Amino acid sequence: ESSLHLQLEDHLNAEIATGTIKSSQDCIDYLTWTFFLRRLMQNPSFYGLEGTDAESVSTYLSTLITKRLEILESAGCVEVERETDGVRSTYLGQVASLYYLHYKTMQTFSSELCSTMKVEDIIRVLSNASEYEELPVRHNEENLNAEMLPMIRFAPPMHLVDKPNCKAEILIQAHLSRLMLPVSDYITD
Repeated sequence: ESSLHLQLEDHLNAEIATGTIKSSQDCIDYLTWTFFLRRLMQNPSFYGLEGTDAESVSTYLSTLITKRLEILESAGCVEVERETDGVRSTYLGQVASLYYLHYKTMQTFSSELCSTMKVEDIIRVLSNASEYEELPVRHNEENLNAEMLPMIRFAPPMHLVDKPNCKAEILIQAHLSRLMLPVSDYITD
């Protein structure tokens, strides 16, 4: 099955940022050329589509696109002009597209970063980027993370050492402080 619908915001943001998509109709046209549409027609119940007639598919796609554009707009990545059906990228959307960042990361950075923050707070916000949620915390690495806490300047709470974002925070600080890492997996990470 297709998983495009699960990451559609980031794909749409990239296409809007490059100028390929300029309206919500362009978004729908974009979807019609994807594997997602083929699977949608072959397995409609998997995707929550009630029927495969043209009207049902059109309504489903319109609703899907409208919701995803609203999410991107609330994240500050796009601006939607409802009267003209136009959509354009914002600076945040362009940065997300250029650096392959999730729209959620841009939303976090936009809402939490400010010019008066201390270094400790900036590191904490950076480590909360949604991309770090995929950082593996392998078997027993929570113990290594706990051992590294006294070595870093701004230690996160001990109860978070088994979380990917905490590991990211530790690795960022270790890199900035030029600390030796305990295992080669940490160098890879």
